[in-house]
Amino acid sequence: MHQFRFHRSFIRSLKNLDSQSVGIIYKTIHSLQDKPDFNTNSIRLEKLHHNDFYSIRASKGLRIILVKLKDEVSDFWLFIYAGKHDDAYNWALDRKLEFSPKTQTFDITYVEGKELPPEGFTLQKPNTLINKLTKEQLLELGVKHKYMFKVVAVRTHDDIEQLRDYMPDLTADALGFIMLGESYDEVLKWVKEGQVDAREEEVGKILDSYNNKQNLAPIQQKSDLDRFFSGDFEEWTVFLHPSQRKLVDKDFKGPVLLTGGAGTGKTIVALHRAKRLAEASMQRRPILFSTASKSLATNLEGHFKALGLNTSKVKLESISNVILLLAKQYALLHPSQKVIGVHPETDENRLWQEIGKLSWNIYPWEFLKEEYLEVIIPFDIRTEEAYLKVSRKARPRLQGNERSRVFRLIERFREKLSRRSWVHPAEITNELSSFLESGGANKPFSHVLIDEVQDLGMAEIRLVRALAEEGENDLFLCGDPQQKTGKKKLNFSRAGVKIKGRSFQLRINYRTTEQIRLAAFKVLLGEKFEDFEEENYEFEGYYSLLQGEKPLYRLFKNPQEELDFVLKEIKELRERGMDFREICVGAFRNAELKEIKKTLHKNGIPHFEIEANRGDREGVRISSFYGVKGMEFRTVILTGLCEEKLPHRSQGFNLMGEHKLRETIRQQKAALYVSMSRARDQLLLTGTAQPSNWIDPGAMRR
Repeated sequence: MHQFRFHRSFIRSLKNLDSQSVGIIYKTIHSLQDKPDFNTNSIRLEKLHHNDFYSIRASKGLRIILVKLKDEVSDFWLFIYAGKHDDAYNWALDRKLEFSPKTQTFDITYVEGKELPPEGFTLQKPNTLINKLTKEQLLELGVKHKYMFKVVAVRTHDDIEQLRDYMPDLTADALGFIMLGESYDEVLKWVKEGQVDAREEEVGKILDSYNNKQNLAPIQQKSDLDRFFSGDFEEWTVFLHPSQRKLVDKDFKGPVLLTGGAGTGKTIVALHRAKRLAEASMQRRPILFSTASKSLATNLEGHFKALGLNTSKVKLESISNVILLLAKQYALLHPSQKVIGVHPETDENRLWQEIGKLSWNIYPWEFLKEEYLEVIIPFDIRTEEAYLKVSRKARPRLQGNERSRVFRLIERFREKLSRRSWVHPAEITNELSSFLESGGANKPFSHVLIDEVQDLGMAEIRLVRALAEEGENDLFLCGDPQQKTGKKKLNFSRAGVKIKGRSFQLRINYRTTEQIRLAAFKVLLGEKFEDFEEENYEFEGYYSLLQGEKPLYRLFKNPQEELDFVLKEIKELRERGMDFREICVGAFRNAELKEIKKTLHKNGIPHFEIEANRGDREGVRISSFYGVKGMEFRTVILTGLCEEKLPHRSQGFNLMGEHKLRETIRQQKAALYVSMSRARDQLLLTGTAQPSNWIDPGAMRR
């Protein structure tokens, strides 16, 4: 019996071929899938003499490299490379497939005698976290005797990446975690958790382990084959790191929280988990996959399609859409009512200004609005008694009598809303939660998965808890406190979401280069972030597997020179073959992008506005720093990064108290961090006159 598997190296090799060659290789493998006969004249199976690799003929000029594994039941053919005749043989000449008992993985490594990386880093002071491990400990992680001298001399993650081709991928990852300060025992436990209970000769069992699924994927039917060869195939749809895979497949007896820095794959894990739950579900109730942002929900539609998610079983909606749809379904929102922020004539600030005047401006309308949104709404305060008792952490002090006056003013605001038939979306959220909690209707969803949960508030997370019955696999929440760009407070416990013992963190960045990751991360240094229990968020660090150039930071004499540079870069990227849609241009506010949009239009360059969801979908992406959360682009160009414009000084900025000023700056830095970390390959930062002290010059090139 023949079984086929694709190695990640095979998928990557396809990207170096033209579409016609890829089509020929597809037909060859499809014919083998229909009739697994390697002895036909057209295929010409040939065993290579220098290792255990085989080649087959896809055409006169194309070869596919395979390796054969056997157990008592099956022959396993691993497709590991495809390319032009000479390229394929030269690639195979330098490599071999090697089984590591310590990691229980089959890895493609360089053959004996292949030159090791340069000696340069061995002359420097080694990384003591790895250097202090014993020889036996390094061997247990999968390091070979002959490369021990190199491993104990590494200083950086880049050094480890240079050695990756000489050791199992999991061994390289394990060393990376050691460098981040993870204990040896924890790292070894993680390596062992991805293994299966099998003898070495039980190849089929071993190939299906979490550790091997990082790089190997089975091809069981034609749909699997079609997915690999589709033009928009993404590796994340099949290959997951063991630390991700176990979170996809494991059943939990309650809510789960998954955190991690930008690019660590939180969304990918949630998508795969949604698919797994959908395939296993026998319930009529759908699964909800939701996020705080409408633009991100729209962007995720492509991910749903790429992963083959069944949209009749998994509903994709922003949390704001979920609230409105359910409120209408349960008749909690009357057709005559107008929702603030949805209907353009609903001017919330004008009402608050009227309320402020009722207090003879003793309480500024901005203060009253914040008290409503940051205290009344999060804790669903309906009575004066409840308001007098509630904690007002980080809010200006009010005495008992003052609290009573403030509450009565907020009640007047509610009365004004009612008279106009206006309704605040946060009030709808609280009403919907109470309705579901009291049994007003059956829970609408079987499971709920939330992405970017850090941008929800107490009202929304309390609703999330009410959307599904408490029990196995009920809630899966993904977020990064360092990407929190809003003011909403969030405390899971007080919202009824019990996470204890089910919190996990991802720490390998798969999206951006280490240079981009580091530059973005340095924006946040010195800032404090709260976790989901309003405690200090202790981030244990992460690193990227990718290497590249430092981001570019350029300053210009005036805005026109800055604009000319942005235009020139976009044109050059296009000339080098990059699609416009792979480029994103951002600024702190959308208003600051007005001249960029004009210039692109004038020069015939199509563009698409992410937050407004309008424009040419094949064009350059345009967005504020706040609109790109959860997205990624090959190149990101961020403008207006200079002393004059950072921090952004909105109306009243200079009158802010110390706490509010500090919080505003933290939010703005988080927005900059988010936008910088959207770049996969290239990050360009621009500004005028003096540089911003938010940008670390050591992490940039000029």
